[in-house]
Amino acid sequence: MNETLERLGETIAGALAGSVVGYWVAYGELTVTASARDIVKVATFLRDDERCQFYSFVDITAVDWPARE
Repeated sequence: MNETLERLGETIAGALAGSVVGYWVAYGELTVTASARDIVKVATFLRDDERCQFYSFVDITAVDWPARE
C-alpha cells in the first residue's frame, strides 16, 4: 500500500512541479503539500487526471505564520 501511495505522490509532485512543494506517506495515508495560490489547480488535477481520479477529500488544512512576510 505504501509503495502505491509513494508512486502516486511522485506522480502528483512531478505533474504539478511548482505548485506541489512536497508529499509524504505515513500511517497508510498520502499527504501532499501545495502552495495556497494553486489549491484549485491541484484539486482540479486530482479530480481530472486519469492517474488520480479523486472523488473526495478527507482534509484540507492551512498554516498561518504571522511573523513571516
